[in-house]
Amino acid sequence: MCPIILGLLVLLLYYASSQLETLSLSEQVGDSQVVVAQNWEIVFTLWPLALFLFLLGVVSMLLLFRFRSMLKERREKQLEADKSNETED
Repeated sequence: MCPIILGLLVLLLYYASSQLETLSLSEQVGDSQVVVAQNWEIVFTLWPLALFLFLLGVVSMLLLFRFRSMLKERREKQLEADKSNETED
C-alpha cells in the first residue's frame, strides 16, 4: 500500500510542478497589476490557506468518525433492547 501512496504523491508533485510553472499570483493596485508571486513562490505565499484547509479536513474526518461510532453504539443498544424485549415475551 505504501508504494502505491508514494507513487501517487510523486505523480501529484509532478502535476503540481507542471501547473505552477504557468501560474502567477498578482494583486491589483488601482489600474495596474503587481505580481506578488510566480511559480513555486505561490505555495509559500498561500501556505496559511493550505494549512487551514488541511486542518479543516482533519477536523471533518474526526467528526465523521465520531458520529459513525455514535451511530454504531446506538444501533448496538437498540439491538440489545430488542433482544431483551423478545426474551421477556
